[in-house]
Amino acid sequence: MNYHEKKYILIALSCLLLAAFSSGKKRLEQGDYDTAVYKAVKRLQQKPQKKKAELVLREAYTHAVNEHMEVIAYLDNTTNPFKYDKMVHEYE
Repeated sequence: MNYHEKKYILIALSCLLLAAFSSGKKRLEQGDYDTAVYKAVKRLQQKPQKKKAELVLREAYTHAVNEHMEVIAYLDNTTNPFKYDKMVHEYE
């Protein structure tokens, strides 16, 4: 196998790896943290050794929790009579 063939195979494998994992990472980059967590968990259930999925899960989970806690804090300071229903929904 010559240099160009090896280079082509390496590029192709890299693209496949990125394509296979892009959805969870892409959701993370788009700020859709709940979906990113879900997709990373699904990926880890299929292949627990996936380090990228683990990294996405760690980062997305932290952002998701912070985002929900900010909404809860905001709702707690409102006078909305249904705020507790909405707060419970954020905890779910």
